[in-house]
Amino acid sequence: MKFTSIPEAYSSFYDPLPYTVDAEGAAGDIEIVVSDAESGERLGTKRLCNAAGGTVDIAPLLRNAVRYRLPERVTRCEVVDTGAQIKVAVAANGTAAPVRSFIAARVDLGALYTLLEAQSEHRTLAADEYDLVSFFSMPDAVAEVLVEAYGASYGFMTLTPPSGGQRCVAVTPQGFAEVPQRLKVTVKIDGMAVSVIDYTVVENPSTARRVAWLDGQHAPELYTFPVSCGMTVLASRRRCFTPDGRRTVAVERDATVRLVSAYEPRAQLAALAEIIVSPRVWVVRGDGCEEADIMTDTLMTAGCGALGSIAVTLRPRGKEARL
Repeated sequence: MKFTSIPEAYSSFYDPLPYTVDAEGAAGDIEIVVSDAESGERLGTKRLCNAAGGTVDIAPLLRNAVRYRLPERVTRCEVVDTGAQIKVAVAANGTAAPVRSFIAARVDLGALYTLLEAQSEHRTLAADEYDLVSFFSMPDAVAEVLVEAYGASYGFMTLTPPSGGQRCVAVTPQGFAEVPQRLKVTVKIDGMAVSVIDYTVVENPSTARRVAWLDGQHAPELYTFPVSCGMTVLASRRRCFTPDGRRTVAVERDATVRLVSAYEPRAQLAALAEIIVSPRVWVVRGDGCEEADIMTDTLMTAGCGALGSIAVTLRPRGKEARL
């Protein structure tokens, strides 16, 4: 038994990932076991019955196994794992293929580096908020992320993500000697700056809601909608008849909230528009995040000239959750 072809490392599991085996002339049943190479968990099994070889696609197993997540709490700039990469071990009747890492994003594997961000490189961030910067780098490239804080004093942190793959760093004004007025995030590959993102530290209005979603590369993006308005609460009651008359025995609550963006350039609005096609959306607070459903099916920009705004409606996914 041998593997005659396997997918290229860091291919996307949203594309086919075919493994081809050859039983070297001995026809029979071939069991192909797919496991998480780091945890040892079996992700699934595929079988070729009475075959001397064949090809199986393991991508559906990986898409089912992946668990996207946001950091529970961020108190300083740090490297975080959002679940967008998985290291896979595949064996056919006990014969192991080389271990491969696969990622969610579709990238040019001929490039050393790809920034997985759709939003503007000039952003705002409140003192108690965090942002996530996602990128891909090949394992033979040394990636570093320099976070510089400017204000009454200067401070900096250097983050070094694990080598290779789809990586993410959390950026926050917290963790410095004092709250800065602005932050500058520089991604370096082999010592050369390849991406720069600037943040202005602001104070949010009381109506603001910070929302996170997976963009077209299945990388998390965050944005603070400064206005939340038009909250709608729906209540459904179950009643029964008793000797004393009709009585409510249960009440279920369903609420939606409408969020309105700031006036933004068209390119930023295009990035925000990915929210309505995102498979995962969260409302982020200082003490965690709450998963939400998007109730908006169509987005239209409102504005004049080069700037515009968008509005989306969210509903908490949990019955008792609050947005």
